[in-house]
Amino acid sequence: MAESAGSAAGGRPRASEPRVARLDLGRVVVVTLFALSTISAIGRGWLVAVRAEPSVRIGLELTSTVLTVVFCTVVVRAYLRRPPARATDRGALVWLAAPVATCLPFLLPALPTRLGGTGRSTLALVVILAGTAWSVWAVRHLSTCLSVVPQARGLVCDGPYRWVRHPLYLGEIVAVTGFAVRGGRLWPAVVVLALVALQLFRAHREEALLTAEVPGYREYAARTGRIVPRLVRPTRTKEVVTQPGASRCSAPGITSQVSGSGASLSPSA
Repeated sequence: MAESAGSAAGGRPRASEPRVARLDLGRVVVVTLFALSTISAIGRGWLVAVRAEPSVRIGLELTSTVLTVVFCTVVVRAYLRRPPARATDRGALVWLAAPVATCLPFLLPALPTRLGGTGRSTLALVVILAGTAWSVWAVRHLSTCLSVVPQARGLVCDGPYRWVRHPLYLGEIVAVTGFAVRGGRLWPAVVVLALVALQLFRAHREEALLTAEVPGYREYAARTGRIVPRLVRPTRTKEVVTQPGASRCSAPGITSQVSGSGASLSPSA
């Protein structure tokens, strides 16, 4: 923030100090990570395209590659455009758990895999596609409210957030499960269980922050599932406005989520 000084000796007003831009380390790290992931996905897609394999499998893998590129691109765009957070969870444990959960999905494709039949490979690709497509949908609606550690920025009341408070985490867990199925070993299953535990912890901390910072969030949380959508949806209530200048959302559809890998894929983060 620029600081105004008093008058100079000659009585003339002193020019304001220029505004000094602060480096957002979290933005730099996340943008770099997902930009490199985009380049890596494009490279893998090229290798898949030139392989001599059944056309159905190549088509599924290329579709997965395209969705991965779209996901990473949306994350980068959101981080470049997002405004400052209204509040941030400063707990040391969540600042450790959130980056680990964000990076775990990138670990699974690098683990050794056990060759399996066409059926297992196809099933794995379908699960990966479903999880990645859902994640793209979630992060597209979360947009500039995205972050790695718990932060509060704005209200998200459309897309999958109508039914679940943390749809990005759901998509990431499903996609990582697909990689575990393709791996055919014990270690990928351990990674999936670790990711589930970390995402549940992140969701708990996020909701504690949002309940304190976002009026109406407690009522919204009572009507929606945390990670998995509820089978029975409650009756929608009258339209409410949670804060001056906020977009209008009915109470069952109000959420202000922060995420990460969430890849998900959601320091400030």
